[in-house]
Amino acid sequence: MVNFRRASTLQVYVDHGIAGYVEAGVADPHLLKTIWLTLWASMCGYAPQVAIEFGRQAIPVAHKPEFATLEKKWNEARDQQREREQQAQKPLTLDEAIDQFVASIGGKVDTRED
Repeated sequence: MVNFRRASTLQVYVDHGIAGYVEAGVADPHLLKTIWLTLWASMCGYAPQVAIEFGRQAIPVAHKPEFATLEKKWNEARDQQREREQQAQKPLTLDEAIDQFVASIGGKVDTRED
């Protein structure tokens, strides 16, 4: 087991991994560096917005999004996640629960009376 307590040790392994993917022609080095810096900042305890800014700084100038654009995308993703969580927490009626159960076992049963 390798001890990754020192950031420089982990950096060596990451650099070798990135170099391998780049040499194989599988991935763009700038993309991998961006991902690495974002993850590294997050692992070091920086707030998500700050960690994303670390990654954004690694993007070449020709492709770098403006901070306002990135913040807009961040807020949209956060709002979509909150909406999904709220929908998951919505209580089901008895009929909805029965329909969901019957659908999960592959059948269709009409439990409603006319």
